[in-house]
Amino acid sequence: MSNLSKNTIDTLGPILTRRSDKKYILDLTTIPILSRKYVKMTSGTTLASEIWREKLLVDQISLYNYYKKKTEESLGKKSLKKSDLSEESAQFLAQHCYIKNGSYNPPVKTVAEDDEYNAYKFSINIQGFSKVSASPIVKKLDEQKNTTQREVIIKEAYKKYHNTDKFKIKGEPLLKNLEEKISELNKELKDVRNFIQLSKFAIILGNKCKMDEFESRDDMSLTLDLYTLNKEEVTTTFDFKIEKTTIQI
Repeated sequence: MSNLSKNTIDTLGPILTRRSDKKYILDLTTIPILSRKYVKMTSGTTLASEIWREKLLVDQISLYNYYKKKTEESLGKKSLKKSDLSEESAQFLAQHCYIKNGSYNPPVKTVAEDDEYNAYKFSINIQGFSKVSASPIVKKLDEQKNTTQREVIIKEAYKKYHNTDKFKIKGEPLLKNLEEKISELNKELKDVRNFIQLSKFAIILGNKCKMDEFESRDDMSLTLDLYTLNKEEVTTTFDFKIEKTTIQI
């Protein structure tokens, strides 16, 4: 580009470089850029639906991981939590290799500065469906006790597990089938979470923290009719919250 007006030069100053031939170059690497595809991902309803999909997958994975662990234990494959290293070996690894408790922890230099930057915290809460663990719910179901609404997904996954032929076997074949099922669910979960992150990115960066359904960030709640694993309809509310926060460097 050449022959730019003073107003344009003032506006684009931080990303504008003038070459020796008097032409200008725009350097866009220093600013965030969204493709048109992601700019359109600003629907709270669509985001909530994907959050619900994530919930369905996470609860199923929790259930199958529970049975995977039980199967491993029955096969004598229980993982050892305690280190078999001698105290002398452990001290050597910590001192010379920065390895402690199986993790690499190198020394970190602290920068004595007061620098900070502004960021946004994006949280989404599903009313009545907080995080659950499979273990206590399976115990309830084995004892034929009642479960709550927040436990319905694990309950349905439990029934599906016990009614599926490939999970009625034992030993190594069962372990193999469980690992394949967990891998399949994790693959789907990865795609769902990727969409969720891109959607949040588009809302915050591409749409100035606004979603299509709301005029402001003061009250962002959506009540939706969704479906469980067994296609049973549930009505729940999603509470969205986008807060500006300061991050210290």
